[in-house]
Amino acid sequence: MKRVLLGVAVVAAGGLLVVLMREEISEALLARALPARGKPFAGFILASARKWRLDPWKLAGLLARESGFGAYLQPPTPAGKGDNGHGHGLSQIDDRTWGAWLASRDWTDPATNIDKGAEILSTELARFGGDYSKALAAYNAGPANVRRAVSQGKHPDTVTTGKDYSSNVLDRARVFQQKALA
Repeated sequence: MKRVLLGVAVVAAGGLLVVLMREEISEALLARALPARGKPFAGFILASARKWRLDPWKLAGLLARESGFGAYLQPPTPAGKGDNGHGHGLSQIDDRTWGAWLASRDWTDPATNIDKGAEILSTELARFGGDYSKALAAYNAGPANVRRAVSQGKHPDTVTTGKDYSSNVLDRARVFQQKALA
């Protein structure tokens, strides 16, 4: 059974605040929290989150937003495309930025695709000092656009698809986490 250790979590339970130290997320716990289409990918999400030192809930939220775990793609499978044919697979790896990688890897393989998405998010997270809002916005809109928005005093989402990308991913992550703890 695969597990990822998290830091401290504070959970409201029946009016009491319960502090969970080093909460473990198992593949089964993550799968239970995901929608039916996401359940088969729980192990890949945990493996990539561990490898790239990411919060697995946030990585799952990104995959839910990007592709609906494949449901939003054409065809609606992990090997489908989105974004007018530019986004590839569950993580929607964009051929305009990652063309060489896509040409040299089997992006249709869910584990490979999720891992590349996790690598990209990890790079953006490092670039933006651990700020998931900025890193997620950069995943969607590019780091230069996010830097420009932030330097103008704007929220990073002002340059993202729907103007809500990072907020939406973080909301999805919270919903998955709350469902797991329910």
